[in-house]
Amino acid sequence: MNVEEAKAVLKANGYFVDNLWHVEDVKSKFNCTDEEAQDVLFESLTNEATMEQIWFSINEFGEMEKLEPVNDDEEDRKFVDENLEEFKKIAEQLKKK
Repeated sequence: MNVEEAKAVLKANGYFVDNLWHVEDVKSKFNCTDEEAQDVLFESLTNEATMEQIWFSINEFGEMEKLEPVNDDEEDRKFVDENLEEFKKIAEQLKKK
C-alpha cells in the first residue's frame, strides 16, 4: 500500500488526512536525523497549546458553518484537559511502531 492508498483508507474511516507533516518539514529547518525530526513533530503537534488551538478552531469553524453543537466548550476543554496525558502516551506508543 502506498501513501495515497493509506490516506484514502484513513479518510474513508473518518480521519482527516489533508494536512500531514513529514520529517522533511523539520529537516528543512534543522540538521537532524529522521528520529529527531519525528520527536520535534511529536512535541509540536501534541503539546497543550496546539491541542487547545485545534479545539478552538474546530469550535469557531463549526459555528461559522452554523452546525448544531453537541457539547459546550467547557465540557470539551475538560475532556481534553483530563485526557491530554493519555493522548500523549498513545501518540508516543504509535510513534514507536
